[in-house]
Amino acid sequence: MREASNRAMSEYLRVRNPGEHTLVAAATDSSALGVLDAVRKAGQEANFAIVGQDCIPEVLEEMRTGSSAIVGSSRTSRRLRTAADPACIRSCAVYRASL
Repeated sequence: MREASNRAMSEYLRVRNPGEHTLVAAATDSSALGVLDAVRKAGQEANFAIVGQDCIPEVLEEMRTGSSAIVGSSRTSRRLRTAADPACIRSCAVYRASL
């Protein structure tokens, strides 16, 4: 899933306006990580907010950095986890004012 999402986002990045702000709701955290890989490679991370599902450790670590475009994840219970949750604490706001 990660590689497929990376390819799809790379294709999207070729046709979108570079300054646009974009929210991506990914079906899985692995897909969200693929999107993140593509936007980082393109130098566009500041223009994206990405949400996944599954709360896998790699995504939780991304959210803890405080600078990742991944801003949330949910478990199968459908409860969205954000950086404000005890399991995902980071020191900055979940959504940057620029998005």
